[in-house]
Amino acid sequence: MDAETVKKLLGKNIKSYRRALGLTQAELGSKIGIDQRQVAYIENGHCFPSLQTLLKFAEIFECELKNIFEFETEVKKDLKAELSQKVSTLDNKKSKVLYQLLDVVNANF
Repeated sequence: MDAETVKKLLGKNIKSYRRALGLTQAELGSKIGIDQRQVAYIENGHCFPSLQTLLKFAEIFECELKNIFEFETEVKKDLKAELSQKVSTLDNKKSKVLYQLLDVVNANF
């Protein structure tokens, strides 16, 4: 995963945590000592927050720092969307083969 992807996914997670608490960007920024524009830059994936800011986010969100970096769900959504798009282009014969392969995978894993 490249740095740009990490910034975007991190920003999405921070935005999700903020919204779950019902905070505006300005309110969150005030609580951690940065301005609303900086919160927006972070949430939009334009910059990485400092370690000190990350620790303050974790404190306010009442989570461990590692939770802010849990991107697996987002990556899975992207993978499922990509897979769905590829499957939709298959002809009937290839669809049947893929279906049989999925049965084998599901039975063995």
